[in-house]
Amino acid sequence: MLLHPSEGYAPTTVGDALVAKIATRPEQLRRSLTWEQGGLLGQYFPQGTNLSVNTARHLDTVAAELNDRSRKTLDWTPRPNA
Repeated sequence: MLLHPSEGYAPTTVGDALVAKIATRPEQLRRSLTWEQGGLLGQYFPQGTNLSVNTARHLDTVAAELNDRSRKTLDWTPRPNA
């Protein structure tokens, strides 16, 4: 899940956008969110990239690709659909 920062980066603006984005996810996924610290995103965006130049649709596509990657904890199988 990546946010499209179209309204700026003020804490309340980002917080509101995050709450709205999380609300679109199934309850099971809402309880299992983890924060990405930039390692995997570096495969898609160079460090310091301004994400606002990307469309929300592109960011959703990148997030889906990252979320559907095979995982060691799942014996290297893709994440099951929720």
